[in-house]
Amino acid sequence: GHTITFDSGDGNPLCYLGTISGTGNVVLLMGPSYTGFKDAPLRLAGDKPNTTTGKVIARKGRVQLEKPEGVDAISGDVIVGGQGFNDCLHWINSNQIKDTATITVINAGNSGGAYLSLNGCSEIVAVLVMAANTTVKTDSAEGKSGVLTVKSLTVNNVKKPAGTYTATTEKWIDGKGQVVVAP
Repeated sequence: GHTITFDSGDGNPLCYLGTISGTGNVVLLMGPSYTGFKDAPLRLAGDKPNTTTGKVIARKGRVQLEKPEGVDAISGDVIVGGQGFNDCLHWINSNQIKDTATITVINAGNSGGAYLSLNGCSEIVAVLVMAANTTVKTDSAEGKSGVLTVKSLTVNNVKKPAGTYTATTEKWIDGKGQVVVAP
């Protein structure tokens, strides 16, 4: 029932290799948008899954999901955003979040909306809720396209029907990948 905070000190290198467990919330703070460290990642790595059942709050900067494919870096619901345009989850490997989780991506107003960076990876979660001005970036630098599959999708307070969404039909998608709603 407690909260643990991982704070890099405004962008110092931080890689957590252990297991995060328990019932409390996890707050992740990395580089703020106004510094040269805005894209420095807070890395969640290591071979064992994180099993905490509380919320994960990626409130400042980039959180990089680096567990082996299929090992949960995030095991509960996750909220991304709060301070600006550089708040994001960035995948290094596929299947990093528990399939029953809800991802909520929020907008920080004048400081910009948070985003998900699939980086060419695939992920399955139960629910994706996106505020106005938030995005899903699907592609890696090498051009590989990612796919996010969800059971329920809400964008800017509008629930989307089942189907496949791409950048050609949706302004909140950036890249050649897809967001698939399959209830």
